Amino acid sequence: MSTQRGPQPRVAIAGAGAIARFAHLPSFLACETRIVGVADAVLDRARKLADLAHCAAFDDAEKMITTEAPDIVVVATPNSSHMEVATLALRHGAHVFCEKPLGRTAAEASEIVNEATSRRLAIGVNHHLRFSAETEAIRRAIEDGRLGRLSYVWFRNFRRQGIPGLGGWFTSQEESGGGALLDIGSHGLDWISYVTGQTEAVVTGHSSRADHGPRGRGAGGWGVDRGAGVFDVEDLSLLDIRFTDGTEARIESAWAVHAGNEFRIQVVGDLGGIDFNPDHGDARLRWFDDTSTGDLDLPALRDASGRLAYGRLSAAVGETALTEPTALPALYQLSTEAFLRAVAGCPSRSADGLSAVSLLQTIDTAYALAQAPLGLE
Repeated sequence: MSTQRGPQPRVAIAGAGAIARFAHLPSFLACETRIVGVADAVLDRARKLADLAHCAAFDDAEKMITTEAPDIVVVATPNSSHMEVATLALRHGAHVFCEKPLGRTAAEASEIVNEATSRRLAIGVNHHLRFSAETEAIRRAIEDGRLGRLSYVWFRNFRRQGIPGLGGWFTSQEESGGGALLDIGSHGLDWISYVTGQTEAVVTGHSSRADHGPRGRGAGGWGVDRGAGVFDVEDLSLLDIRFTDGTEARIESAWAVHAGNEFRIQVVGDLGGIDFNPDHGDARLRWFDDTSTGDLDLPALRDASGRLAYGRLSAAVGETALTEPTALPALYQLSTEAFLRAVAGCPSRSADGLSAVSLLQTIDTAYALAQAPLGLE
């Protein structure tokens, strides 16, 4: 592990798009790191973000890394450049915090992890749903045996109109590596593995469709829409997997669908089950067993010293106004703090490189099984 150059970790951000602006920059500033550079192929965009952090702007990530010699590089570029930028940062002695996915494929992610391992540097991937109070309550209930032997987990994230950057890099197979499954389904896969402690899974089924994007429908508010540009990925994915302990799981992901927005989780065992359905006006974790129903208690959002301990999952995905802290950045900040603990060699809940490779192996298998999405004729 490299030695930090100065009293505060020096952080450089590669990519100045929406995720850098709304998540990574404020999170690293809140964690009292020093932002030393922002790079983006569009220099004006880099300058706007750099001005907020009072640091230098660059139009090239390599120039930024060689000039500023950061301790940490945040990779928030299009997916097609994750491997290049991450490998470059590692070869210059910097730890890497990457916006998901770590690579377009497991092979790309493995190259990054191998490079980091050989240099004793940390890799973190921004799977922020791990850091909610709801997630921790469910994880503890499973760990304590309250659900008994797990039967199945259902994770649905449906957007009525939420295709990011329609016609841009998000919707290009070559540039992004995949569609709704890789973009939002990957959060479901990571979340399920995290709460269950299961990492090895067999894909038992996968189907995908592209009913909206190819027709120019379903654009969301994220990314830069390019109208009639490329759309050759799925906007709907239905993935079924089975873990080695026998637990079945289904991850349903939609960028666009003729239905209401819905984020839904069910975790069911032979002794009890949990249901979470915030988009339908109920942000409770509902508990069910043979004789009763009720609410599962959440851990305190702040620790005894007043420090933020958990965010709210319902604030990240639901439409219901809830108790503070409700902002999505709370989860990003906690994800960033966890990565900084990993960099320091401390126990951490951060998604690491090995978990990212395992996740992408499952997604690679799913894409190979489904072939081209229906609707792209």
